[in-house]
Amino acid sequence: MNSSSSRSSGSALLRFFAFFAACSFFMGSLAPGASASPDTLRRGVSNIVMGPFDMILSPIQGLNTLANNLNDIDDSTAVRYVYVVPGLGWLTGLNFGGGMIRIATGAIESIPGVFLFPFETDVDTLFDPVDDAAALFSWDNPIAQMESPWVYYNPVVVPFAIQVKMGINYTRADY
Repeated sequence: MNSSSSRSSGSALLRFFAFFAACSFFMGSLAPGASASPDTLRRGVSNIVMGPFDMILSPIQGLNTLANNLNDIDDSTAVRYVYVVPGLGWLTGLNFGGGMIRIATGAIESIPGVFLFPFETDVDTLFDPVDDAAALFSWDNPIAQMESPWVYYNPVVVPFAIQVKMGINYTRADY
């Protein structure tokens, strides 16, 4: 491999990242805003970190949802027995897919979150079930609740000030 081909591949990679950063900044500037600064980045990091746990816990959440659905429906006993196997497969797959979508939306929200961090703006959430649905495990992180400007605006603290909510039931909202 000669040095000119490695330089051209390196410059192509640099151009790609520059183009990606410019597009991300442009898309972030078009996003509707409210008031808050690091919230978009925190939500994106939270979704990236907690999404794999949703995928791992999807069989448990699928079984939990199946048990709740069997208690709530007024079908015959035969229908309830027939529903168990396909229902468990469907609900497990749905929750697994919800975890994958959570990771993808977290990655999408993190890009404008980095660029919008120093400004007083926030991107609306892309995936509402994370906020609206019940979960197997949810914890109010005390670091995220602190109102100290040092904690709120410190980029080093952002990965530790995430919403801990995993094993989300993507089939029903919990208002």
